Order: sequence, then structure tokens, then C-alpha cells
Amino acid sequence: MIEVTNTAPVTLTVNQALTFNDVVWKSGCCESFRDPGSAIRAGQGVYKISFSGNVASAVGGTPAQLQIYIDGSPLLETVMISTPATAAIFNNVSTSTIVGNRGSCCGTPGNISISVVNTGTDDITVGAGANLQVTRVA
Repeated sequence: MIEVTNTAPVTLTVNQALTFNDVVWKSGCCESFRDPGSAIRAGQGVYKISFSGNVASAVGGTPAQLQIYIDGSPLLETVMISTPATAAIFNNVSTSTIVGNRGSCCGTPGNISISVVNTGTDDITVGAGANLQVTRVA
């Protein structure tokens, strides 16, 4: 299991991955993270992936949209959208999903890369304290 967070607000351009700069917790050997970085690597297994964070749009009425990506491809079930009426108003978004990786284990080819990406149409700000958790469940 690994949980990463960001300790300061981060502005993301369209299609940019969120950068995390602090490892809150890490146990086990099949999840890795280079600090600071935008991706968690996970070896063979079944994982629960969870994200929660406060987001704001630079323009009122414009959706702030994030999505979890695996190896550069979006997971359609993880779209998170918040449409604040006013610019710079933060709202919480969260999602979780289960993914399987049949690749090799722990540091060899076959690891998957997990990230959170701005998939909206405008720049957004992700507040301090957003977190991404990857937990091996099988």
C-alpha cells in the first residue's frame, strides 16, 4: 500500500498529471514512487486505487475535471467533475476503482504506472492535501 499527497496547491494545465511531493505511507515492495513525481508504479496484483482532492477552476462555471490514468490511458469510470459558480472556489472530488495487473512483479517489466490527470478544457488548481492511494488487495 502507498499513499502520496501534495503539500502545496498545484496548477495543472490541460492533460497535465498532478505532481505529488510527499509519501504519507508505504508498506510492501510492489508499489513505488519517486518523490516528487506524478506516477505510482505497481507490480503484479489486484489494486484498489483511490483519489480525493479539492479542485478549483480558473473561470467560474467552467468544469474542473480530473481522471485516473493507467500507463497513459484514462480509466473511464474515474472521471471527477466539479463546476463551481465562481472562479477559485474549491470543491472536493473523489473516486476509486479496482484494477488488475498480470505483469511481472516488483521492479521488473510489467509494472503499471498510475497517475491523476487534468482532463478538462481549462487549467485547474488542485489544493494542498490531495491524496492518491494504491492498495494491493490480491
